[in-house]
Amino acid sequence: MEIIHSPQAHQVLQRIGHQGANTSLSGKATPFSEITLSIRDSSGQLPDFKTIRLRADATGSFLAELRQIPIGGPYELRIEQGNRSKCIGPFFVGDVWILAGQSNMEGLGNMTHAAEPHPLVQAYSMARVWRPAEDPLHILQESTDACHSKGQACTAEQAESLRANKPTGVGAGVFFGREMVERTGVPQGLICAAHGGTSMESWSTIRAKAEMYHSMLKSVRQTGQPVAGVLWYQGESDAAPGNIDLYAERMQQLVASTREELQQPELPWIMVQIGKVFGHKTKDSIRHWNQIQEQQRQLPETITDLYTIAAIDLPMDDGIHISATGFPTLAQRMAVVAEALQSGENSAAQPPKFEAIRKLDNGSKAWRFAIRYSNVGYLKATGTPHGFALTDSAGDEQPLIIKTTLEEKEAIIEVIPPMGKLPEDFNLSYGHGCTPYCNLSDARGMALPVFGPIPLAPKSAGTPYLRHWKVSAPQELTRTGKEIPAPPEGLPLSEKSYGEDGFINEHDNWAGQSGYAYFFQKMSLSEPMTLSFKMGYDGPFAAWIDESPLHADPYGSNPCLPDKTSRTIQLSAGEHEICTGMDVGNGIAWGFFLRVIREDLSKETIDSGEFALPGFAEF
Repeated sequence: MEIIHSPQAHQVLQRIGHQGANTSLSGKATPFSEITLSIRDSSGQLPDFKTIRLRADATGSFLAELRQIPIGGPYELRIEQGNRSKCIGPFFVGDVWILAGQSNMEGLGNMTHAAEPHPLVQAYSMARVWRPAEDPLHILQESTDACHSKGQACTAEQAESLRANKPTGVGAGVFFGREMVERTGVPQGLICAAHGGTSMESWSTIRAKAEMYHSMLKSVRQTGQPVAGVLWYQGESDAAPGNIDLYAERMQQLVASTREELQQPELPWIMVQIGKVFGHKTKDSIRHWNQIQEQQRQLPETITDLYTIAAIDLPMDDGIHISATGFPTLAQRMAVVAEALQSGENSAAQPPKFEAIRKLDNGSKAWRFAIRYSNVGYLKATGTPHGFALTDSAGDEQPLIIKTTLEEKEAIIEVIPPMGKLPEDFNLSYGHGCTPYCNLSDARGMALPVFGPIPLAPKSAGTPYLRHWKVSAPQELTRTGKEIPAPPEGLPLSEKSYGEDGFINEHDNWAGQSGYAYFFQKMSLSEPMTLSFKMGYDGPFAAWIDESPLHADPYGSNPCLPDKTSRTIQLSAGEHEICTGMDVGNGIAWGFFLRVIREDLSKETIDSGEFALPGFAEF
């Protein structure tokens, strides 16, 4: 009796939902002989799988379809013909995952901390042979595909020698398999397809360049089974000019083509966002690294059933590879997603997601911003929360964040702005640079993803702070109520321009004086506009538009915080006059900030930049 096709020893057959797995058996026997097939485990014949009886044809060929083999194992397939029999096994029914990408999925952690093998975790090697899963999983030299072994595939004996003597080779695979068995009780299979140093061009789906891609597909097809998903860790080699701008598009092509070729249109991809790298010191290399991380963070928005896992907080064994002691944590995070997907709880599979930044009321000295996340339950940190950074338009980090606190789904940062305000071109990042210290995670222990740089405030249709004014000297006027009186007619005015920071600073001129100082500016509108006047001041303050009150605060006091107060008004096209007044308070007051923002434009219009703003006189 000859077996032509059957499950391989140590193979994991992919379960279909909760119905078990399907496979086939074919072979040659004595023509017209009766053949009996049964599946056994350690306790004997499986009660849930009926014995199959079939007869060979006139040529001795036979074929059997084995359907709904129960989840579990190890199993043995027993084939009997008369007094002759053959046994195939052990094999299993569970979930099978492709391990693909570059070196951090191949595994280069120190072997001194390798995972213990598990009897229910098996691997499909680079030689396309099923075997018990143990590190190192990937032996590139044993592959018969030239893209891995350069056409010089080693012998099986040489491959075993490499396995026994490699000082590095720990990855996420075995840890992931163990974690999934502990969570689900289901056997796990790992298809080895990763290769260190490969860029997205190496994984191209274009036929002339598609060696890595086709090698991965060939491995899957030779198992004769579908797969549960793809575990993908790649991107380090694309953090360079020429590759960055194509990264997201190439990932979209790879995922779409893989799903089409395997006829699994909803095949899940669990992607790891690249972590730290040491030795990158130029501003360009830092920017390139963060650009790859940012694209990976955003890929789930354009690729369905793709989930991005963060690894920014994990320890390293060298300058670019996650430590063998860090891989158990990464495997656990991937398993959180994988377990939820396999149980049908897709919403529970969602990793932490950055949602938005919003400005809170200013504190006495600091500006406060809330960074909101979803899919977190709540946020936590090991020690003092750390990882957020402010950067300027040149990409340089500005050490202005003095405090980070966590409030359920939000991280609150407090920022000391230079000169009392933040430049409009400042950006916020989490995990800025190549070697950041980040320690925030969610209730499940999932690290927060690297993001940014993202503008600290949403893009708006606003003017700079107004710097040019006609100014009066302090006026001794009778105050009939709490508010500053409106300016009298015919005030002597002088034209003044103030500093680039936009702070209207009259402190030196007001020293020892009392009364009310007034400031005038002409504003022209080319069309009707809804305008928000953003004001900050350090003493009693009032503002008028066309002699009508806009805002009054008789209790204004230090410090002067830009944009502390906002008032919105609709104005017609044409000329308008802005007037502000301050109580100089015997020289205690210093001055104010004022700028104008349009509130009647859509986000699309603002993003386009095609809109009109108020015009102002320059003196």
